[in-house]
Amino acid sequence: MEIIIQSSHVKPSDRLVKFAKMQVEHLTQFYKDAISATIFFKLENEKDGLNKHVEIRLHTPKHDVFAKTRSNRFEKAIRLSNIAVRRQLRKLKKGR
Repeated sequence: MEIIIQSSHVKPSDRLVKFAKMQVEHLTQFYKDAISATIFFKLENEKDGLNKHVEIRLHTPKHDVFAKTRSNRFEKAIRLSNIAVRRQLRKLKKGR
């Protein structure tokens, strides 16, 4: 599966990119038909401290699954997005 990393206002570290790829590759256990994934990192100025945004879009033959979360840490936002995508994949699989 091809994984594309994009970012806005931040340059993700190699460790963060590796962690994000590992989390997204783990999603193929739930849905084997995934073609590619896009992970988007964004750093915003937020007053509440939740300034790190992560979007995960998983491309499948018939559907795209998307989740967007924000947190005070990129790792936490990746995990939250991963959970949201996993939940959507389970629903998609039940609907077959």
